[in-house]
Amino acid sequence: MTYSLVDQLRLPDVTVPKTDNVDKMIDTDTIEGDWFIRGPILGSWIGKAAHLGGGHTFHVALAIHYVSGLHRNSRKVTLERFHLDRFGVKKDSARRALDRLREAGLIEYTKVGQKYKVTVILQKS
Repeated sequence: MTYSLVDQLRLPDVTVPKTDNVDKMIDTDTIEGDWFIRGPILGSWIGKAAHLGGGHTFHVALAIHYVSGLHRNSRKVTLERFHLDRFGVKKDSARRALDRLREAGLIEYTKVGQKYKVTVILQKS
């Protein structure tokens, strides 16, 4: 069977556990039961992330903006395991991807327990 490029890029459906304060935001940020990534996302930022390479760097960049959208486009977010699960990213891949994004000047991050505190760096291209 031949798959189109879109089929090859499609992420698997993942059930994401909800926490009390995220529940309300997720419920208000759905359209007919589906989820989405809230914009705007700077084209230069996401374009640079897309060209960094690495298995899951772009997925982690999208996860960061997904969480940012849950918090009304906050530049400072807490990236948790279940956010990364939604984008099919494992723990070690996430750390390497975050390192690539930091080296490219797109984010700063610190690890606090099992969570990552991420700050999105906006810059003119």
